[in-house]
Amino acid sequence: MLNAPSGLDINLLPIEQTVFYQQFHIDSLKIIVADKQVDFAYRPRMGLYADGGYNSSFIATPLRNFGISAGVTVTVPIYDGRQRRMLHQKNNIAEQNRQNYRDFFSKQYQQQIAQLQQQLSQTEQLIEQTSTQIKYADGLIKAQRQQLVTGDVRIADYIIAIGNYLNAKNIITQNSIARLQILNQINYWNRKQ
Repeated sequence: MLNAPSGLDINLLPIEQTVFYQQFHIDSLKIIVADKQVDFAYRPRMGLYADGGYNSSFIATPLRNFGISAGVTVTVPIYDGRQRRMLHQKNNIAEQNRQNYRDFFSKQYQQQIAQLQQQLSQTEQLIEQTSTQIKYADGLIKAQRQQLVTGDVRIADYIIAIGNYLNAKNIITQNSIARLQILNQINYWNRKQ
């Protein structure tokens, strides 16, 4: 029989420290950056440019083929048809949606962890009950083995007792596997960032 894997302890973290919650933090930062970009896009700007070059297919007059240009551009937003305010409102709505999704996820997460903990508790109780049944079945087999020698028990009853013992062992094995699967699911939902 294989030994149970180590490292299956349950240390429930606060939801804010789980890897699944990280996406809500990233989304919040994206919305903040988008909101600051709106303000940045409406600042006055000034640009300088310069250009120079040589353009000719004739070699006869090379000095006339040189060109230089320079310029200054100034952009001052005056009126945008309330686009700036609408972009800020759009970002506010995105933030509200993010908060609603975060709250919904938090509730779903708590329900999922609670359900898994309940399943784990029920599975462990079932393992304990079946272990008690195995003790009784083992005692019954030992008693019937002694009575079999004297002829007080039929072989069919002895075989049924062995079958019940093996069924109980199988139930413990299946519930132990289910317990490990539940622990794995709890640890999956509880991964650290």
